[in-house]
Amino acid sequence: LLGDGVSGGVDGMFTDDIRARSIDNSLRVVAPRACDWVLADIQVDGAAVGLAHGSVRLWTPDGHLLAGASQSR
Repeated sequence: LLGDGVSGGVDGMFTDDIRARSIDNSLRVVAPRACDWVLADIQVDGAAVGLAHGSVRLWTPDGHLLAGASQSR
C-alpha cells in the first residue's frame, strides 16, 4: 500500500493514461514509533521505456525516519 504512492507520482508525470501493474514493492521498517500523523515523502526516481521506479520515505512530525518503501512498475 505504501509503495503504491509512487503510482500517483508516475501518473502525474504523463498526460496519457498509463495504468500499469506493479513489478515489485518493498517496505523496510527502520524504527517504528507512535505519532499523530506521518509525512510520506514520495519521489519518482526514474521513468523510461514503459518502466518506472520510485521510493517513499515515512517521517514522524519530529523528523525521525519510520520506514522506506519502493515500487517498480
